[in-house]
Amino acid sequence: MRPVLLLAVIVAAAATVVPAGVAGNGYTYDRDLSWWAANSLELASEYTGSEVKKIPYRTYIRCYADAATFEAPLLRDGASRTEARETIAYYAGEGSVNIRNGTCIRARRFTETAFVSTETASAIATVLHETLHRQGLRDERITECFANDAVKYAGWLAHWNSLATRDDATWAASEAIGSRARNLAFAASKRWVAQEYQMPRAECLRLTRSFSWGEYRRPR
Repeated sequence: MRPVLLLAVIVAAAATVVPAGVAGNGYTYDRDLSWWAANSLELASEYTGSEVKKIPYRTYIRCYADAATFEAPLLRDGASRTEARETIAYYAGEGSVNIRNGTCIRARRFTETAFVSTETASAIATVLHETLHRQGLRDERITECFANDAVKYAGWLAHWNSLATRDDATWAASEAIGSRARNLAFAASKRWVAQEYQMPRAECLRLTRSFSWGEYRRPR
């Protein structure tokens, strides 16, 4: 049975209030991606570990207009040009995460159309990874594990939300789409993410059966 809260939350999503983008910084705050990240993690907490619902700390997703504006803060902070070019996203502190334009576009395609591919699953996993850092997760392997696993719940919710009829039957049927999205996220991580960020899939799934991301969260 689907969590009862979902219908009400989906209807209320457009009312979410976030700060306006600051002119000249080259980014906008994407409140829809913030909503999807928060609700996907909330859903993940209800299905993993001790299955105790956790409400994520509010997270603001900054989507940058282009590579130059995304990389500029990294370069100012001392990153090399190679490091800046290789960075896709990072937690910026004070509740904000910074995401490259292309990653935001692919993540929106995942959430808005329920289009599941290696690229879109990887993009939403990136958004979830940085949102988990906002929750206080610091170990990169554990964070990547919980992010990839949470892609299942993002895909499950996105597919169900795209249907004309949203009831218990369609909720149950949408789980298969979420599982496929998670499989692709794990595959993308193995292919594209640095080895030191990765946890073997079998080990990761054992972890998420025993614990949810919420049990690793640090106080603000």
